[in-house]
Amino acid sequence: MAAVQNRGMALEFASSDLRNDKEVVVAAVRHVGHALKLASSDSKNDKEVVMAAVQSDGMALEFASCDLRNDKDVVVAAVQHIGAALKFALGGLNQDQDCLKAAGLFDAEETKVFERSEE
Repeated sequence: MAAVQNRGMALEFASSDLRNDKEVVVAAVRHVGHALKLASSDSKNDKEVVMAAVQSDGMALEFASCDLRNDKDVVVAAVQHIGAALKFALGGLNQDQDCLKAAGLFDAEETKVFERSEE
């Protein structure tokens, strides 16, 4: 546990049981979000684990399960950290107004609908 708390990528050398241990994986991803890449599939599908990872490094969204890459809460948390993480969102969330706003990419002025004037 101490190894992953001090060096998250040490998860690479952990046993499969430890890569599936929620406490160990959360400690690793809080230190280095990209350590999610080394976690078990179950861990990559655990919302608490993934939230810890994307709050540490939004780009860790790339390694989350498809279900969680399609979860608006997770995507917003990731893009609040780094807007570029939006490219890993699924299910149209990369076009969702709330996600775009969280990423700093939404311009309300650009979304206005203008009436066509007949002259």
